[in-house]
Amino acid sequence: KVIIGYVVGFALIVLGIWQMKKSRKNLGHMLLGGSIPVLMLTTFAMHQLYNISGPTVAFILNIIWIAIGVFLTYKYRSQGIGIVAIVGGVFVPFLIKSTSPNIPLFSLYETVLFTVFLWIAIKYSYKALYYISVIFF
Repeated sequence: KVIIGYVVGFALIVLGIWQMKKSRKNLGHMLLGGSIPVLMLTTFAMHQLYNISGPTVAFILNIIWIAIGVFLTYKYRSQGIGIVAIVGGVFVPFLIKSTSPNIPLFSLYETVLFTVFLWIAIKYSYKALYYISVIFF
């Protein structure tokens, strides 16, 4: 089930890029934006439901998925992808099962996430992304 989840997530990225090349911008953005939550939920299932990975691996994978979301937002100038990525990114620490919470790491992660998306929102004048970043911070 986990492998299928990752295959679907990466297939959505490939299909999204293909749709962008075919000048189907809105469909491409939707597919690219949808890949981020699929990858994050698959990582959540792998970690929480099936106990395949520990909290460190799950956290690193989720950071990679958010980084892909930042890259896709920046590359395709898509506010929608950015919104999906930041909403998912805010909930990453809550999707990780940990016996000893690390408050400094949590604070650093949330601050860096907010700063990156705030910078993108200001750079490209994405009002909705700006407001969502501020509200979730």
